[in-house]
Amino acid sequence: MIMWYIQREGRTIGPVDAEGARKLCQTGGLKHATLACRVGDQAWSRASSDAELLRILEPGIPTTPSLASMAPPPSVASTTSWDVRKTATAHRTALILFLISIPVTGVWLGTLRSPSANLLVSFVSLALSIGTIVYICKALSAMRANVGLIVLCAILLIAPCINLVTLLVLSQVIQRNLKSVGLRCGLLGVSEARLSAANF
Repeated sequence: MIMWYIQREGRTIGPVDAEGARKLCQTGGLKHATLACRVGDQAWSRASSDAELLRILEPGIPTTPSLASMAPPPSVASTTSWDVRKTATAHRTALILFLISIPVTGVWLGTLRSPSANLLVSFVSLALSIGTIVYICKALSAMRANVGLIVLCAILLIAPCINLVTLLVLSQVIQRNLKSVGLRCGLLGVSEARLSAANF
């Protein structure tokens, strides 16, 4: 009897047999683009690329029986060519540092008349900005981005006026990659709990 592990909202469900897969299909938990892995296989793929699941998704196609071992499923982490955990952690840290820098900038504007306070707040603001750049570069590095691209992004993050746009674009790219492996991203990226729940 064929059994599968199914990725649903960042969680691994299973093993499920054909009847369980039909129930998931009826409730919307199994679609053509859903990630699935046969018990015993080493790779996750879209449900529509598995002949048996395709027959469940599109009833009427005749099925052929096959055997599967009861080995534990490979984690999605083992099937990706980049480090999902490091990417998600660095991205989340960069977003937190950026959000902290917003009120610090407001304080900096309020201390313009006091040189000593202004200098202190300037150092804090600079440290937060450098930290944001470093962690965005770490996230890109964990995603196996080209070194030239990482250097270009770091330069753009330093440049006034375009640094915010660059940060937003890079954050969207990182989030799109994290979502491609079944992780849900919130305002501050992917939490540690979601990473652990998805076996990363």
